[in-house]
Amino acid sequence: MARDGKSSSVVRARIVRSCLYVAAGMFALVATIYLVRAFDSRNQLELGPEHRVRFVAEFTADQESRFDWQAYQDIEALLAVELYNRVDTQHQGEWLLDRHLSTSRTYPDNLEANWNYSYVASPSTARGVAVMLHGLTDSPYSLLATADLFVDQGYHAVVPRMPGHGFAVGGLVHADWEDWAAVVRIAVRHAQTLIAPGQPLVLVGYSNGALLAVHYALRCDDDESYLCPDSLVLLSPAIAVTSFARLANLHHGVSWLPYFDKFEWQDILPEIDPFKFTSFPKNAGWQIYQLSRRTQRLLADPGRVARLPPILSFQSMVDDTVNGAAAVDFLYNA
Repeated sequence: MARDGKSSSVVRARIVRSCLYVAAGMFALVATIYLVRAFDSRNQLELGPEHRVRFVAEFTADQESRFDWQAYQDIEALLAVELYNRVDTQHQGEWLLDRHLSTSRTYPDNLEANWNYSYVASPSTARGVAVMLHGLTDSPYSLLATADLFVDQGYHAVVPRMPGHGFAVGGLVHADWEDWAAVVRIAVRHAQTLIAPGQPLVLVGYSNGALLAVHYALRCDDDESYLCPDSLVLLSPAIAVTSFARLANLHHGVSWLPYFDKFEWQDILPEIDPFKFTSFPKNAGWQIYQLSRRTQRLLADPGRVARLPPILSFQSMVDDTVNGAAAVDFLYNA
């Protein structure tokens, strides 16, 4: 019996050692892949002032109680001054189409209109209001044509710029999904001032903006001061994003070191589009992932889903950024 007990102990010890070896091997493999990716990030383009800037004037969610639409537009004027002083005048442009080079054709202020700002467009006779929410890395420009269609149909179009967008891509390094959600509420409150009782409120969102629209619609009954939308129009709604987005925050392990500061970025590319960022910080992916998970949990509540207004959605079959099937599963099969 003693011999049998000793044999069992030996077997258990061998199993434990084997498990520890496997675990250590897996850890070494993951650590190796992580460090290879970190070192590989150093091969990206150099970071410029547009990537490193952290705007002082940018809106954050904890300021919401002190802000209305006009106050939000006022900080955009301050952001424009910051952009000029901290990015544009410090920028050493090498690209003929550099959005931060004042002599460039894509410098936003050289164009007929700078659509990086929040704006309102109104019809001659109004019959409703539409709040337009742009996507990740975009600006209000991305919904300009859609806003014009609604104005032609008699709707005010309220088109906010989401925090972290519009000025320099470095703003997205520090943006938070709660900042975006707070601006949606500010925009809706302003929309309420533009319509007569009984006129409809439509939320229109593109990609991340569509996700924000759904999130707002699911939460609007939580506070009686929120106006719930009468309908949603969703363009490529980012109800679920690629599974790799859940790993977006892992860069913090080493990206705080100056040697690995580029590891904070998924892509570092020339900023040539006047109204959309081409570089992509990993924080942006992490924030949309966080928002999508919270929205999915709300969509799992049958009571909240039952209170959703009518939804019209459009989804590209070749979109490799958002999960089109998730929109059907969460919005129409709930």
